[in-house]
Amino acid sequence: MNLTIELFGYLTLTVLGFVLPITAILLSVFSEGLSKLRTKYERSQERSEKNLRTQLAKQAKQKKGADVEAIARSIAELKSVKKAARRKLSYLAPRRQIVQLFVPLMIAFLAVVASALLVETDTLFGILLVISAVGLSRAVLVLWRLAGVLVETRTLIDDDRRVAASTTTELLSKIAEKTGRAGAEPLLKRVHLIMDGTTVEDKKTRITFQSDIKRELQISLLNSEDRTLKNAEVGITFPAQFVIEERRGYAISNSGEWQIVRFDETLIHGGTHLDFFDKLAITGIEKGDFNIGYFIKGENVLSIRGSFTLRVE
Repeated sequence: MNLTIELFGYLTLTVLGFVLPITAILLSVFSEGLSKLRTKYERSQERSEKNLRTQLAKQAKQKKGADVEAIARSIAELKSVKKAARRKLSYLAPRRQIVQLFVPLMIAFLAVVASALLVETDTLFGILLVISAVGLSRAVLVLWRLAGVLVETRTLIDDDRRVAASTTTELLSKIAEKTGRAGAEPLLKRVHLIMDGTTVEDKKTRITFQSDIKRELQISLLNSEDRTLKNAEVGITFPAQFVIEERRGYAISNSGEWQIVRFDETLIHGGTHLDFFDKLAITGIEKGDFNIGYFIKGENVLSIRGSFTLRVE
């Protein structure tokens, strides 16, 4: 029994004396990324609240029919998004998280020390050991959540760097083509965005959605050239009236009332139709015609920008 208490005490002390300082250092190192992540989730929460008010108003007007069920599902999804944003915002206060990590660890450590001194008092010993275990479990839970926040922060920083690198590469490619630098290959031009099997044509394509029903769109790129497309990036811009589900296969960045969904691929060989890994999960919550902008970038492709109409019925 004494050995068990001793090992448990060492474990608590290790977490308190080693993991806590490292976590505090990591939070300070990623302070800029944490600030950006906070802005992202604040905008997500505001957008969810606005869309939720819209859906509740629609629900109050719609008394019966299939639309009621669709609106109810949409409301449930918006509440989930809002709840997730609020929860993640609570993790983005470094001082608060350090306190939430430090306090249960100290309680766990003091409880295990007290239990070692009162090992002969069975009832009190058991209570103190339970308190210590609960404190350590709580600290581990907070630590796990912080690890998730740090991973997401790192991903956000990497996405920002990738976008900056893509923009720089695009500018250098344009300069090389315009100056006619010897040995410079012409930029690829025949690269096309495809959504659910439909080739998107600038200002001509129209895609129809049913309102309040989540739809999964397969986003693809067609490289009709003979040469390989390098470091391809596709961006599609949606207004706040669309709820976009976060998935691993694409990144979402928020800019005011707009949401930019980005897909990327390192190499797309000539004559290849590539489907991106994850389908785009999206729900339109307001009826109407929306002008959706898109762009295609890459290391050796002429920057392509355009728009299409997305109708929500």
